[in-house]
Amino acid sequence: MNTVAIRRVPEPICQGFQIPELGKYSFNIKYRGKACSAVLIRFNGAVYGYLNQCVHMPRALDCEESNIFDESGRYLQCSMHSICYDPVSGE
Repeated sequence: MNTVAIRRVPEPICQGFQIPELGKYSFNIKYRGKACSAVLIRFNGAVYGYLNQCVHMPRALDCEESNIFDESGRYLQCSMHSICYDPVSGE
């Protein structure tokens, strides 16, 4: 029997204009076999993608407020724990 390799073609998540500076676009992905929330953010003109999850507890960064950046606009911030993350590295 011959086997045929199926090649998955990447699908666009959204149009670039849908993510304003310091904005976000939320979507769901399958990660390590589980459904997870993910987010695209725009910071200094570049788009970055992360799992939408605080490292402190498995909660979405925007679980209590829709804004994902802190008041200064320099960091991503968990709305429940106020833990901040670098928007470029995720650290």
